[in-house]
Amino acid sequence: MRILRQHGPPAVFFAALAVFWTFPLILHLSTHLPGPDIGDNMLSLWNFWSMRTALATGTDFFYSKYQFAPVGIDLTLYTHTALPALAGATVLGSLPLVSAQDRLKSMPGNDQYDKMSKLIPTSVKLGSVAVTQAPPGGFPWTQGVDTGRFSSRWCSSPWRRSRRCTSRS
Repeated sequence: MRILRQHGPPAVFFAALAVFWTFPLILHLSTHLPGPDIGDNMLSLWNFWSMRTALATGTDFFYSKYQFAPVGIDLTLYTHTALPALAGATVLGSLPLVSAQDRLKSMPGNDQYDKMSKLIPTSVKLGSVAVTQAPPGGFPWTQGVDTGRFSSRWCSSPWRRSRRCTSRS
């Protein structure tokens, strides 16, 4: 009881200070993101929104008309989070976007992701590459039993104005 009397008032004071300091954001934690700039959290949240929009309208998730308007852009090579966004749009679809993103850590399989994410840095083997200047005749190449030289000069052909020349040995 003595500890509660001793530490209770400062704990209440700092809790009230945190609420005061974040007001009015404290009222909107499920729908607003704190922070001065757009970072990875905002990008992940956009992916959640984009997946929900694509599923609701029947459009393709890997194409966005909202970026590079009015023509849109293909998002195939975009660094999106398609699988978590799909979970956020379907399983967690009834929650607001920010709450759905927060709940991903409690979904089944996240413990396996945590375990595997620690192994990712050791899965890449470091090495070195030696680069030398090509001799005047071009780069030699070998594929199976075929060998040849790749020249950096341009050739003309009837079906294409310019293409790189390769010669077989």
